Amino acid sequence: MQSDVTTGTVVGGFRVVSLIGEGAMGRVYLAEDVQSQRRVALKVLVPDLARDERFRQRFLRESRLAKILDHPHVVRTLAAGEADGVLYLAMGYIEGADLRELLRREGKLEPERALDLLGQVADGLDAAHSLGLVHRDVKPANILVATGEGGEHAYACDFGLARHVSSVRSLTGERALVGTVDYVPPEQIEGGRVDSRADVYSLACVLFECLAGVRPFDRESELSVIFAHLNAPPPLLTDVRPNMPPAFDAVFANALAKSPEDRYATCREVVDAGWAALRGQVVQRRKRRWRLAVAALAVAAAAAVAGGVLAARGGHRPPHPTAQPGALALKPNGLSLIDARTHRVFGKTGFGDVVWDVAFAEGSAWALLGDGTRIARIDLAHHRVQQILRLPEGDGGRIAAGGGSVWTTQGNGPGVFGIDTATGKIARRFTVGGGPGDGIAYGAGSLWLTRGVDVSRVDPRNGRVLHRFPAGGGATLVDFADGAVWAASSEAGVVNKIDPVRNSYIAAKLHICIPVLTDGGGYF
Repeated sequence: MQSDVTTGTVVGGFRVVSLIGEGAMGRVYLAEDVQSQRRVALKVLVPDLARDERFRQRFLRESRLAKILDHPHVVRTLAAGEADGVLYLAMGYIEGADLRELLRREGKLEPERALDLLGQVADGLDAAHSLGLVHRDVKPANILVATGEGGEHAYACDFGLARHVSSVRSLTGERALVGTVDYVPPEQIEGGRVDSRADVYSLACVLFECLAGVRPFDRESELSVIFAHLNAPPPLLTDVRPNMPPAFDAVFANALAKSPEDRYATCREVVDAGWAALRGQVVQRRKRRWRLAVAALAVAAAAAVAGGVLAARGGHRPPHPTAQPGALALKPNGLSLIDARTHRVFGKTGFGDVVWDVAFAEGSAWALLGDGTRIARIDLAHHRVQQILRLPEGDGGRIAAGGGSVWTTQGNGPGVFGIDTATGKIARRFTVGGGPGDGIAYGAGSLWLTRGVDVSRVDPRNGRVLHRFPAGGGATLVDFADGAVWAASSEAGVVNKIDPVRNSYIAAKLHICIPVLTDGGGYF
């Protein structure tokens, strides 16, 4: 479809106005929402990406998480989906140039201007990291600069696409390496673990270019650039601009360290160190034990278990720098057991990885981890991980417990797996047709799945669909509580209540939806 997109073409409810730009992953168009006439930037990805099932699943799943990120210096993700065989992403339209064009025109920026612009971007990136989102492709072309009230405003855009492309086995050529080589961190080149400190490295590369007018590891060939990222020491800014304070050399020595452990922990720390260097001060990197910020994929999961509450740390806003009265210190990369009476944390379990979803059964918590291919079983009595189970195919989307099993969907795919809670092994696997969706719940002896515009009631013994409930606007999440099924659409803002005895809807209401799943509370 991409080659057929012309003025007037409608993609996913957005009418194309004109072509803005083109890159390795697709084309960006100025478009307008057919219903509201709001102007958007519409990215239509190359068809190869939609044909790769692993990429498609991750893109659709994480695009929902990106939509939760609401920060004044991040281009807002408005919608994402699939239309006529291609994937699209609708983003807020920013009228202005990208930083790449700005540097082409001006060569280099005054340090105050560079630090001001990248400080705005740093705050947006750190907010994304608090959700577990890593950009993976921070570069001047992905930083938009607009002039408005109060001066220049900078915005980070294209969150998460580089991460998705890393899973596409079919791509070759310039898209085979994820991230632009001039700004890519060593661990990303080596195929190692990539977390928010990769964005710290890339942002530091951009800052160096803004100050020096040249890229930090500028070489004659891409292979030489890659070799330099892996082996060459961080460059000295004073070699290029001798009039700059020498303290800047210490900033880039930290921010461009080969090992993530030796870098600044946040993007804001890089910019703050730059401001200090401008005053001739050297700010030492704060030594800390590194932990990934945990994402909950729009789910702040909490359930009453063993006289307490087990919570996965997450949320839709970055943490406030000052602890609030009554605030709970939840464990990053893990689950925290909270006493329901005293509201104190009395048990913590860490994973060192993102927690996507949580379910509870037989005195254990089951957590969907990382890239969605692993499920951890946690002994709630002793607060330790008992088992790590790897899913045999695809990515897990959501999990639920009931009927002696823990159930997981294949992220936006048709697969459903049932894990026997007694043995910890996969005992059932079947497919349930319908549209894309990964919401799942168990109740009234049935599995309840979101499938496109329907909620499907499924026999857990054989995967047979017993009934389909049209959701209207698309079903996103489902939960079972108080003897009823609660199905929500985060797109339409509608919550439907289903009576499992009568097999019919009871009520529907509008709701501004950042979903919360509870064990027994049944609200979104």
